[in-house]
Amino acid sequence: MLFAMTSWSVAFDALGSVRVVVSFSVLESLVKEVGGERVEVESLIPRGSDPHAYGLSPQDMVKLGDADVIIFNGLGFEGGLERALDALDFRGAWVEAGRGIDVEMLGDHDDHGDHGEGGVDPHGFHDPEAVKVYGRAIKDVLVEVDEEGSSYYEERYQDFVRRVEALDRELKEKFDGYEMGEGEVILVGHGGLGYFGRAYGFHFEGVEGLSGVSTLSGHRLREINEKIGEDEVRGIVYEYGRNDRLLRLLSEEMGVLIGGPFYVETLGEGGGTVTDWFSMMRHNAEVVLGVLM
Repeated sequence: MLFAMTSWSVAFDALGSVRVVVSFSVLESLVKEVGGERVEVESLIPRGSDPHAYGLSPQDMVKLGDADVIIFNGLGFEGGLERALDALDFRGAWVEAGRGIDVEMLGDHDDHGDHGEGGVDPHGFHDPEAVKVYGRAIKDVLVEVDEEGSSYYEERYQDFVRRVEALDRELKEKFDGYEMGEGEVILVGHGGLGYFGRAYGFHFEGVEGLSGVSTLSGHRLREINEKIGEDEVRGIVYEYGRNDRLLRLLSEEMGVLIGGPFYVETLGEGGGTVTDWFSMMRHNAEVVLGVLM
């Protein structure tokens, strides 16, 4: 769903491309998949950074002001960044790519704070069906500002959908035979994996909540102990870029296998293997398989 769209188009020629600013690295990957050589993409939140704690710098405001297109996740994912965009009086095109997906609600223990609007889990990019909606929103906004590239963007989007669907089949084959029983969960640090669970038949439960607070109340600790005692906890997954000390203590004290890192809200830094959405999904699938085996 487009929130602001002008009637003008960006001229594309050999000297330049459509300047796109996105909020975080997963969106950067999706825009590159659809936009290809006709776009120049920059992410505000650096890889490996916590979007909950990120604040816009003066340099970021300049980047936003110079953009032809701004693409956010939406659904409350960016929190203060969305409010900053409202205050910017941006005259170009912008879109919340996650609008229009079949949303998941946050679980009882996913204490989202300022992250996720109205109880909605904003991490839709972990579900291949939802990510096709993201891709379509990206394609549509690029076509609006670069009409000459419409057939190019459409072809790349259709190829993107084919590769997403192929990956989805690949992962479902990997997970065949690893179904979880009723009441069984995989514990994860701050939650937000409901879409991945929906896609592949797993239930993740956040230990710390989406706010990422690294402490547990006595009541919550008793709840986790009860689940482990009843063999309902199949494993624990820690997340990339977050303090895993609490989860490792739980693993050691309670004898539950831990695996990771699971990439929840960022792609990898430097020369790692998790460089785009596709490699993120494959890596995360192997992490889950590792704690279920």
